[in-house]
Amino acid sequence: MTELSFHEMTVTKPPRRPRKGVASLMMAPGPAVALTKCVAGPFAQMPIATPLEHELRLLRPRIEAMIPSGGGVIIRIGVHEAKVRQPEMLREQRLVCVEIAGTGHVAKLAAFVALPHLRPIRRAPPGWASRVLYLWVTR
Repeated sequence: MTELSFHEMTVTKPPRRPRKGVASLMMAPGPAVALTKCVAGPFAQMPIATPLEHELRLLRPRIEAMIPSGGGVIIRIGVHEAKVRQPEMLREQRLVCVEIAGTGHVAKLAAFVALPHLRPIRRAPPGWASRVLYLWVTR
């Protein structure tokens, strides 16, 4: 088995397109995607790190089967966060779902194709907020 590399992925709305001219044609379509350097433990500084690691171990055979050569897999992580923060503590979090969102050779293209078709994560209870995190997994 090969070792998998994890990159924390930030997906945001694309920058605003100019209305006229060549600049509007030269902008790349889709969301803006930024990847971190390879990390050993994804989201290690967050309270969900241990249950996330367990879920990724369970998904590992599926990830390895789906990963294209020279490409990667997007993992979507649904989290509920407490709106009220305890003093001197990290914000309380609950792991809601961990699922394979899509595959591709380039993270931005894979996000452009896969993310619009995903179902929404479960609604957060009162006093909590939903948050979605992404991982880009490569070999």
